[in-house]
Amino acid sequence: MNHPVPKCLALIGVCLLGTMALAQEACDSILEIRQLGRKEAAKSHPVDLTAQVLRLSTRGGGFFAHDGESGIYVRGLARSKSQIDPVPGDIVHIRGITSASDFSPSIQGSQFEITGHATLPKPTQLSASEYHLPALDCSWVSIRGAIVSITPVRSHNAIMLELKKNEILAQVQVPYSHDAMALLAELALNRVSITAVAGTVFNDRGQATDRIFFANSPADFEILRRNTPSPTSQVVPISALMTYGFEPRTPVKTRGTITHINGQDIYLVDEGATLMATIPSNSKITIGDVVELDGFVWSQPIGPAFLAQALRVTGSSPPPYPIHFNPAEPISSSLHGALVELDAKLLETIDNIDFRETDATSQGFRTLLCQSGDKLFKAQFSPSNFTAPPPAPGSILRLTGICKLFRNQEIPWQMSIDSFEIDLLAEGGVSVVRPSPWWTTNRLLWGLALTFGLLALVFGWGILLRRTVDRQTRVIAAKIERESTLEERQRIAREFHDSLEQGLAGMAIQLRSCMKLMNRHAERAMNSLRHSLSLSNPADRALRSHLETRREAMQQEQAKTLGSLTILQNMLSYCSLEARSSILDLRGGLLESMDLTTALRATLEPLFNDSGITLRIASQGSPPRLQRRIENHLFRIAKEAATNSLRHARPEHVAIRFSIRSHRLELEISDDGCGFDPKMAEPVGHFGLQGMKERAQKIGATLEIDSSSTEGTRVRLNLDMKPEDLLHL
Repeated sequence: MNHPVPKCLALIGVCLLGTMALAQEACDSILEIRQLGRKEAAKSHPVDLTAQVLRLSTRGGGFFAHDGESGIYVRGLARSKSQIDPVPGDIVHIRGITSASDFSPSIQGSQFEITGHATLPKPTQLSASEYHLPALDCSWVSIRGAIVSITPVRSHNAIMLELKKNEILAQVQVPYSHDAMALLAELALNRVSITAVAGTVFNDRGQATDRIFFANSPADFEILRRNTPSPTSQVVPISALMTYGFEPRTPVKTRGTITHINGQDIYLVDEGATLMATIPSNSKITIGDVVELDGFVWSQPIGPAFLAQALRVTGSSPPPYPIHFNPAEPISSSLHGALVELDAKLLETIDNIDFRETDATSQGFRTLLCQSGDKLFKAQFSPSNFTAPPPAPGSILRLTGICKLFRNQEIPWQMSIDSFEIDLLAEGGVSVVRPSPWWTTNRLLWGLALTFGLLALVFGWGILLRRTVDRQTRVIAAKIERESTLEERQRIAREFHDSLEQGLAGMAIQLRSCMKLMNRHAERAMNSLRHSLSLSNPADRALRSHLETRREAMQQEQAKTLGSLTILQNMLSYCSLEARSSILDLRGGLLESMDLTTALRATLEPLFNDSGITLRIASQGSPPRLQRRIENHLFRIAKEAATNSLRHARPEHVAIRFSIRSHRLELEISDDGCGFDPKMAEPVGHFGLQGMKERAQKIGATLEIDSSSTEGTRVRLNLDMKPEDLLHL
């Protein structure tokens, strides 16, 4: 069924082109269009003419038309569902545009209208010498000759005939049907006159290479003379046909035994010589019958063929035995048409079924692609049905049928056979010698694909396993390293605790004892001087002046010594605090088990809860875990700033805020206390601000301190985080 979309698109395209050509005068005769030539016809001149349909295309969508002067092909017709198809003889009004086509100018018809019907015009009589004139393309002609070949071409719904006149063969095409095939068979070998349209076979450059005549039906054939074999003619053996001295233009009689029947074609054998003959359609014969044929012989590429007008069964014999055929040996032309038998490997099976609307039944055939040695060939037969499953590819088959040989067209001057086919017998034509092995090529490929797939999976699994093992190994190694480091740090912490911290604690105790002892001794000395002053003679002014000077000197020395000892005590206190923090860090500290903000809460909240000052710790974003040394410095800076506010600023609120912006970490500690002057030097024995600045420098951060008596103190730290600063857990 033709799809409507291409027709609609063609109609739209033709309409658009027609609209562009409205300003031009329409061509109103076929001769005018043909005189344009292909180059000018390609410019899409408008067409508006009336012509008569000569013949429809067997593939649909076009027809040959004649207007009384000349003929042309009309293509690309668009018709509505209600519009009937034209038939030969219809008078049609055509509107469209000119087209260059591939050989001669044609009409791209946008629409047509049937206006009447008339007898087809009188054809032009052609001589054999005029068959191949290019100017005759699409002409309505009459040709004469004898029908020497009839071949159905079901794939194109056509029948091809060869018409012979004066040793010149003309190709004639007729639409296929069973009735047409039977009628044409009756005309075989008779001299006829055929009315047809002259078509042209051409190459890609638009050059004519052959002529083909398109007839509508067997009704276009007129018998001029019947060729009836003489009843007294002698029987000519098959081996003598077309030999030196044979006259092929006269009727002849031959005889042979039937080896194969394929429709109206039969194969005969007589004393080893073979012959293919086309017989009348009503012949009743079976394989093994001895028949006598009356008809004519014509030559074929490998051997002669016979067109029988009459057939008589003269006897019968057992079915002939096939000849063993070995394709590995040189192929003799005597095998053409012979019944042969050979073993071959099946490569592929192709089943085809052709349904034709003109046929009462469907036609089907099965083709076996086989190999024997290094020869590839086809074996074909027409089974009654396809219910039986074909042999599996790879099976060794024994094939029995008619051998058809083909010549090497590259060496036309000698008989050179380059290929062959087998027309299998309907019964017993195929038998399985050895079934296909289970390990076929497809199964082997599937097996290899599955094997390689499994190997790929195993290989991939091995790679994943190796990566997993490497990752776990690195994790275990890192854990062992952390545990070893932690154990070593704990050992050092114990040493610090047992030595440094205990020593500092002892020094602090001794210092406090010394300060108490010094205060006691200084008090005794002062009491002694005061007692001496009370006992001295008021009149002895020199003594009293000396004692007074000595008392003042002792007071100054005591204050200076106490100041130095106080500084030393503060230094010892700071060193002791730092030592405890270092020991805590060496033992793992809070940062080993929690993040920075949580560690600050755990450390500072108990201190601030006791003081009554509000502490708020907030985080904007999710601070990533950093390397331990960086987190430790940030922890110390935040802790130092918060404890300084607690000790010295007398605030009501203290806030610690973390924020993450892109790759920058910001830490801010602020309070609303009394503030201080950041430019003033830090009191002697206090190292908090200096320590915060040094820690910030160690981690590559910047530290800013803003403080005033009205707004409190604000400590800001900015750290640009690098990839190596992050802690990869």
